[in-house]
Amino acid sequence: MRNFLPELIREFRWLVHSRTALALAFAAVVMAIWGAVSGATTSVSAIAAFQATLARYRANGEDITGALNSPASVEGSADQQVISNPLRYDLDQAALALTQLDPLGAISSTLSLCALFMFPIIGFVLGIFVSTHDYKSGSLAFRWPRSGAVAFAASKPVALLLAMGALAVLTAALAVPAAWIARLTLAEASNEIAAFAVAGPSAAHAFAIGALSVLTGTAGAATGLLIGALTRNRTFTVAAFSVGFLLIPLLGIADPRNLITVAGRDLLYFVGQFRPRPLGDFDPLAAAVVLAAIAVVSVGLSVIPWLARSRTERRS
Repeated sequence: MRNFLPELIREFRWLVHSRTALALAFAAVVMAIWGAVSGATTSVSAIAAFQATLARYRANGEDITGALNSPASVEGSADQQVISNPLRYDLDQAALALTQLDPLGAISSTLSLCALFMFPIIGFVLGIFVSTHDYKSGSLAFRWPRSGAVAFAASKPVALLLAMGALAVLTAALAVPAAWIARLTLAEASNEIAAFAVAGPSAAHAFAIGALSVLTGTAGAATGLLIGALTRNRTFTVAAFSVGFLLIPLLGIADPRNLITVAGRDLLYFVGQFRPRPLGDFDPLAAAVVLAAIAVVSVGLSVIPWLARSRTERRS
């Protein structure tokens, strides 16, 4: 512990001095805005669908009051649904969409997007840079022998874990005012929905989504830590991982991207047409454990090239 804390402080000093912390803060702002825009877009679409159905009911002279006061039922599969009361269904969907612009709903929906798409990539990039900055500066040759293998190797994954946790907290905090501004732009359109407001996600649900986002980001960071230790390359590895993560279709049930979807099957908060569908029928907790195991194994394997190169540099 005596050697670990100075090493951890060195990692955070590097985050600040290299302006990586500033880049992470900027990323949090972008993701908060992304979440607010996504929530507002979904809300506008849902409100427009309700208003179109309402206009159709009026044109056909149907009982609007009775329809609004009656529950809607949905039968069939996700691909082919039969809705018994379309007006009430569209009203419920519009009210549900607006929960994305409430504080807990904004946090939940924004961190859901982050957990599924952005945090694994941001974590990987951060892991690559944390893994390689000692090679770039030449500090590996004296940091490792002075502090010891355990302190040096442990400081990097702990710094990555804390950085991803801080990023999740900052993103959640920024998502609230961003959603509030977006809600103001929809004030007039949402007035007729206000009387039928529904409850959004609970604080426990939002916290669980936040924990999942930190897990996916840390797993990506640990992978970056290993790849950076093996290759010492930044540009190609970051570009290849980002393109592959976003553009290559799922390769099977064991694809880590599928594990993220499985782990978040009952947690991720998405309203509207977008519903990530996992491959296979796995237990979400088991998928989360596998993601954590990937992170631990990656961190353990990253020590091997550090040890070999530290000895080489000391001899030279």
